[in-house]
Amino acid sequence: MNLPQLIQQVAQSLHDHGVKALILDDITRLRMHRADDQDTLDLIRAFMSMNVTLVLVGVDIPGSGLLREARWDGRARQWIMPPSEHARVHGFETTQTE
Repeated sequence: MNLPQLIQQVAQSLHDHGVKALILDDITRLRMHRADDQDTLDLIRAFMSMNVTLVLVGVDIPGSGLLREARWDGRARQWIMPPSEHARVHGFETTQTE
């Protein structure tokens, strides 16, 4: 199966089983400087469109960088985390993940 097929199968399974909430623990193990973890976060974002409430559990999620969306810098050939902007928008970052 490719990724879109896998996502479709997961969505169908969640629907078939009447899942209302999906709890993902240890979310702060993701590190946004790793490409595989960026893909994992994209997969979690796909869950957001599956009519299920996501509960992401972890220690110091705001401090982990998960709420900031890293960007690939082709020149530097690495993932770049933008500076945190917590205090600039009502104390929160305005990302889809948040």
